[in-house]
Amino acid sequence: LQKFSQFILYGIIESSYFILTTIMIFGIIAIFEKRLYQILLFFLIFSILPREGKWLSSLPTSLILGIGTQYLFSLIQNFSDLTKKFSFTLLSFWIIMALVTGVFDEHYLILTETDIHLSEDAKVGMNWVRTNLPQNSYFIVLSSPNLIEWFPHITRRTVLNVEYGAEWDLEDLRKIKAFKNDTLECETFNCYKSASERIFKKYSIYYVVENKNFEVAPMYKNGEFRIYSSN
Repeated sequence: LQKFSQFILYGIIESSYFILTTIMIFGIIAIFEKRLYQILLFFLIFSILPREGKWLSSLPTSLILGIGTQYLFSLIQNFSDLTKKFSFTLLSFWIIMALVTGVFDEHYLILTETDIHLSEDAKVGMNWVRTNLPQNSYFIVLSSPNLIEWFPHITRRTVLNVEYGAEWDLEDLRKIKAFKNDTLECETFNCYKSASERIFKKYSIYYVVENKNFEVAPMYKNGEFRIYSSN
């Protein structure tokens, strides 16, 4: 039943994306006809922004979709009565399908993605960090992107290798990428420790590790991750 639901939702989502893309194309055509170039300019500027560009570009995207819808309805007015009714009904159905895309998309993610929510062990472990480790401590999180993103927010601690937000500081981003590249073949705790100290110039770091067993004993562990100290 779950696989069938995923299949149906996937089909709806893909159909809706096709509808939105089609309306976007007609919107762009109408924008060129009406010379509303500033809308396209805002869309392009917001779209290329790192990370935050996706939601910032939603405003000009909505404007383009609205213009595209209006343009399509104006084209329908030139059809014969029977064709006009059929086209109007079809286009209305398309638009309704497009409007519910977000709802189905979110439901599809919940059904198919296992890492969009934090496990109870992850929450317990991060609260343990927040309660028991110094506020000014540094962390390297070797885990899924989901845990890396949530870790600094819940623990209120500094994570050295979190990419989110580093797009605006090129030096931080350079260090994070260097650490990632230099540890691709690391299998031991000392390998990660050496790379982090060399790149980040911090010598007292806690390492949060998922799906790895190092040669040294962890200071904390549960079903989600282990924590190792460089001291």
